[in-house]
Amino acid sequence: SPDRNPFDTLWAKLSTRLIKREVQPRNLDELRQYLTGEQDAIPVEIVHMPGKIPALYNTL
Repeated sequence: SPDRNPFDTLWAKLSTRLIKREVQPRNLDELRQYLTGEQDAIPVEIVHMPGKIPALYNTL
């Protein structure tokens, strides 16, 4: 669940942003560059979810 795993949220955003690019990467180096650029463009609020982890522990 994205609520429990911030990495799932990050990967979903990265893949969506890469798919929407007009120019797709042609090799591994370009893919790395695109991933780095797109990762830097994602607001930290999307990945940083304060309160989610304590809430998860309270449900266990």
